[in-house]
Amino acid sequence: IIAYALSTDELGVNAELTAYEDAQLLHQLQLMRDAGVTWVRQFIYWDRVEPVRANQDWAEYDRIIDAVDSIDGLQLVAVIMNTPAWARDSEANNDPTSPPADPVEFARFASSFASRYAAAVDFVQVWDEPNLYTNWGRLPPRAARYTAILTEAYHALHAADPTMTVIAAALAPTIETGPDNISELVFLNDMYIF
Repeated sequence: IIAYALSTDELGVNAELTAYEDAQLLHQLQLMRDAGVTWVRQFIYWDRVEPVRANQDWAEYDRIIDAVDSIDGLQLVAVIMNTPAWARDSEANNDPTSPPADPVEFARFASSFASRYAAAVDFVQVWDEPNLYTNWGRLPPRAARYTAILTEAYHALHAADPTMTVIAAALAPTIETGPDNISELVFLNDMYIF
């Protein structure tokens, strides 16, 4: 778990809550709360929920989101990313971090997430560090492509839950300018140009 501070001066953690069984999960969450944590950042992997198109299994995340929601004072920041094999394009290198071939498919999944968890989740981050080769399917990162995914997801999330806060992906700090990794400043500027 890595701690970070948000601009609200509240403490947050990156967590992999799928590693815990139910009793241990609640215990770990309570320890976080007792330590003064407010924000729990958890990845939601599309490829795990929907490995077969139109066949979604939310059981793992139902358990986690219900547990976080049961602890007063904790707020989940859900980071939606990864792409099931059926939704990747031909250049995807069989890597789950590959972007979807069609941003509308990702948006459809994001909408399903928001509809299911609107009462428990107020913050959704779309992807993580898309300016890195390792988080973009071992493909050259493309700000325009990421921005298309973010735009579609933003509209889908807000259509399902107008009060949801949608967060652009955290960008990794790097001085590289391609082709494998792109400086977060260059990438962000390219997102605005798109």
